Amino acid sequence: MSGFLTTIDMKYYSSHVSKNIDTCLNTLQSKKPCNNCETVCPKQIMKTTPYTKINSEECIDCNLCLVGCPTRSISFSKKNALSIWQALNETSDDFIYIGCEKSQNYKNLKLFCIASLPWEFIVYAALKKPVIFFMDTCSTCNLTSHLDIFKKSLHRAQEFLGVEYHKRVLIEDKVVNSEIRKREIFKLFKKYAKDFIDDPEFHLLNDVSRKIMFKYLKQYDQDHGWKTLDIQANCIGCAICEKMCPNNAISITKSKNYIIYEHSPLRCMECMLCQTVCLFKGNLGLKSYNAKNSLINYATIKITPKKCTICGNFMPNEEDTMCIECKSQKNIYNFFNS
Repeated sequence: MSGFLTTIDMKYYSSHVSKNIDTCLNTLQSKKPCNNCETVCPKQIMKTTPYTKINSEECIDCNLCLVGCPTRSISFSKKNALSIWQALNETSDDFIYIGCEKSQNYKNLKLFCIASLPWEFIVYAALKKPVIFFMDTCSTCNLTSHLDIFKKSLHRAQEFLGVEYHKRVLIEDKVVNSEIRKREIFKLFKKYAKDFIDDPEFHLLNDVSRKIMFKYLKQYDQDHGWKTLDIQANCIGCAICEKMCPNNAISITKSKNYIIYEHSPLRCMECMLCQTVCLFKGNLGLKSYNAKNSLINYATIKITPKKCTICGNFMPNEEDTMCIECKSQKNIYNFFNS
C-alpha cells in the first residue's frame, strides 16, 4: 500500500486531462479492448490505442473520458480539479446544487455534462451536504447517450451509501424557483443534515476522486458498500490477476491445500481486468462487500481447489482427475510405448 495516499510525481496539465499509459487497460491486456474514452469524447479526440497523445488544443476538459475510464488512467486537469474541489468545499449554501452548463437552475457546481463527475465525488459531496442534481435540460440535449454514464455513477454511489443515499441525493428534472425550492429542500433534508469537519489538505493525484473520498470517509466509523472479488473453486492460484492489477489491490498466498486472496476494496478501481485475464474462469468479477473505511481492511477469500491425483498441484474444478501437464506427459508416454 506504499504511496497510496501520498503525492504522486506525475505531470498534470492546466486545462486538459492527462493520460497514464502504463495503467491504461489496453496497455495491460489485448483480450478485451476498451474504447470507453473514445466513445464518450464529444470531440472524438481520444483514441483507444494507449500511446496516442491527447490533442490538447481540441480538448474541452469535460471529464467524460475520466469518468468512463475503468482504471482511472485519465486524470483531471489542474483547473478542473480545483474548481470542483472549491465548489464542493467553499459553498455557503445548505445544499450542493449540481447541473450542466445549459441548466437554467441555480447551481454552485457547474459541469460540462451531468455525467462529468466520478461516483467517488458524488459520495464525497453527499456526505458533506445533501446534493441536488438538476437534469432540466437532459431530455433535449444532444448528449443524452451520456445519461447511462450518469445513471451508472448514481447506482454505484447508491450501493456505497446504502440507505443514506436517498436521504442525501435528490434528482430534479424541472426548472424551479431557487428560493422556493431551497425552502422545500431544506424541509426535506433538515433532519438528515450534519456538520462535518473539512479536510484542508488537497493534492492533485492521479485518481484524485478516490483519495479525496477516502480522506473524508476516515471520519466515519460505519460500513459502506465497497466491492470485492468473487472467486470460485475453479481458481488454481496462477496469480496472473495479482501481477496484472494496475493498483496492486490483490495479494495471493498458496498453501498445500488452499489459496487465500487478500483484496483491498479501497485500492480496487473495479476495472474488471482481473476477470478478463483469468485463465480458468475462477474469477466471476466483483460482489458487494460492506466494510469499514480503512487501508488495512482487506477482504479475505479462502478457496480449496481440486488437486491433481498425480502431481498434487491445483487444477480447475473439472471431472478429470489429472491436470493438463500430467495428462500431456501420460499421452506422450503412451505414444512412444504403444
